[in-house]
Amino acid sequence: MAFDPSEFPVQAAPFDQRLENFGSRVKGGQARVVAIGSSTTAGEGGIAPYPQRLLADLRIKFPNVGIEVINRGVGGEDAPLELKRLKDALRKWFHASQMRSKLVQVFRNSQEPELQEALHALENLGAAAEKEAIARAKLVDADCYKRNVSAAGVGPYSGCALTFLLCSKEFKDADSIRAFVGLDLRVEDSGKKKGKRFITKRGDRILRHAVTCAARGLLNSKLGKPMNEELKAKGRKHAERLVIASRKILRTAFALDKQKTTFDPQKFKWGLDTKT
Repeated sequence: MAFDPSEFPVQAAPFDQRLENFGSRVKGGQARVVAIGSSTTAGEGGIAPYPQRLLADLRIKFPNVGIEVINRGVGGEDAPLELKRLKDALRKWFHASQMRSKLVQVFRNSQEPELQEALHALENLGAAAEKEAIARAKLVDADCYKRNVSAAGVGPYSGCALTFLLCSKEFKDADSIRAFVGLDLRVEDSGKKKGKRFITKRGDRILRHAVTCAARGLLNSKLGKPMNEELKAKGRKHAERLVIASRKILRTAFALDKQKTTFDPQKFKWGLDTKT
């Protein structure tokens, strides 16, 4: 693919958010930037890759700081591979978190140095996976990630998972996305007899776990607490409330993606479906 250098912006566009970690490294005299991406990062033809130009600009801006820019771009990468890398980062994040939680539960009161060392290692592994997942999600679709994390209850982990979900498959409606994750309901009614209600859990458990994390956040948020209390008063158990909130999270994410807009708290309504 041939590129026209005139199509590249001459001036760097500023970030919307402050790079606080990078700023602290600059103040300390040493800073490192890792650039990940595809052909525009790795370089194509006779065009210098942007990490090379970024390094030159940073060294001019901060002449007394030891700055390193590492180019991890791989030419020829496409969307499916970027999605796979995002999913891999989510998997590492999920397993590090789960392993740490289980160790804390089993050895609740232990202060053994070996245990603390293992917990610290898992915490570092999770933090590294978090950074990678967020970076990958923004590479896949930065606007989609921004829309997801704007919603009540949705944090970086859930935002990355929702970005993967919405960018990896085309969904015709909110019901199909809930079914894909395994949050569609099965009802065992017979005549006038009301039977069991349960979710299928047929989808990816990591995506389902991420959505459930967002559901907890929603139920504990300013927007979600009134409904949480109302459902409690109606006798709904914690697991039921989580399923209701999880389905709402997916419905909201689907709507935001279709409308290409960020979350507006003023327009938020639970709109509970009759199936739940």
